[in-house]
Amino acid sequence: MTMIIAKAAATAALILTSFLPPSNLTYSNLSESEKQTMLNDVNRLRAKGCHCGRKYMPPVKPLIWNTRLEKAALAHANDMERNEFFDHQGQHWQQHRKRASKAA
Repeated sequence: MTMIIAKAAATAALILTSFLPPSNLTYSNLSESEKQTMLNDVNRLRAKGCHCGRKYMPPVKPLIWNTRLEKAALAHANDMERNEFFDHQGQHWQQHRKRASKAA
């Protein structure tokens, strides 16, 4: 379950990078309303299932917001923007679990 939440948080952070200029993408300036809207959108998609490329992703349970994972995901998104790369793994092959544990 933690891995699913971590992936969702990372996905949410990546989505945010599409809509916000890098100078505005910080942990502190996202309103609670924006966070809740994003979570609701993600959970709506999860509830109905979807296709990711050719792979069908069946409906799954809704997520709950986790501030620790939010911090880790946004730090990863900022790192990718700052260092011009795009990957689930961070620099030096850092995995999402390690990023989440460091964000405590």
